[in-house]
Amino acid sequence: MFRASVLSCILSLSALIGTSQDVILLQDETSEKVKILEITPKQVSYVRWGSQDGPRFVLPIGEVRMITLKDGHHLVYDKSRKRKVLSQSYGQHMISIAGAFSNSLWANISYEHFTEDGRRSFRVPLFLKTDGSGISSGCDVRFYFKEATTARLFAGPALRLGTHYLLGGTETFGLSALGTFGVSFQPYQKMNITLYTGLGGGVSQRGPILASDSGVSLGLRF
Repeated sequence: MFRASVLSCILSLSALIGTSQDVILLQDETSEKVKILEITPKQVSYVRWGSQDGPRFVLPIGEVRMITLKDGHHLVYDKSRKRKVLSQSYGQHMISIAGAFSNSLWANISYEHFTEDGRRSFRVPLFLKTDGSGISSGCDVRFYFKEATTARLFAGPALRLGTHYLLGGTETFGLSALGTFGVSFQPYQKMNITLYTGLGGGVSQRGPILASDSGVSLGLRF
């Protein structure tokens, strides 16, 4: 009984160790278990899993179809030899917080969902006036102009429903549409910093309104 338990533990440990390697899938559908040393936009460096003290190999990115990292994340490259990293590498979900001053202090909490290729996202912000007298929300669609890299530009439409300000500073309830753009930084895998601005207009209980939305947000991707 004891011997069987020890054997079971050894087999379980072996299974865990066996799944800790990286896997490179080539464009011709062949794959190899490796230990990744470095990945750049042009090439990937690695040693073979069964010979980690052996020679270092360098493979052009154009020959790679997908890399599965030992933590389960996937890096996918298209056949036109342009780098295309799935947004799962950073996480398809993001929670962000930001502050803004527009006649008074506002807190902005938002949830953002990214598509699998990382080229688009759908964002739902919630704006709360710190004194509790105002609230608004809406929906944003962001289109990213670059592959998943450390810094990316984006632009897209946005809708806002809730507390707005007339030109004189008077609060009113309204609906507005904005055009937004900005830049998203990913300094670390899970950390995001976004600078954004937007301008538009709409209607309210008291007439036409001018709408704006600018700020710097700090986000966590998962």
